[in-house]
Amino acid sequence: MAVDKTLYQKLVKLKWSVEEYKDILIPCLGGLHIAKNVLGVIGWHMSESGLNELWVECDILGANSA
Repeated sequence: MAVDKTLYQKLVKLKWSVEEYKDILIPCLGGLHIAKNVLGVIGWHMSESGLNELWVECDILGANSA
């Protein structure tokens, strides 16, 4: 079952609080939220790589463009 991100935490709490749900309830984020998380991680890696500063120093892009 695909669920919204806000419901995911509640489902996980429910899963671990009810003994019979521990093995049968498997909450999953929907495809949109998975894609957003992946793109967020890629963006974080790019921002931490120093690539923007390199482009500005090499005059490939301006400071406001990067």
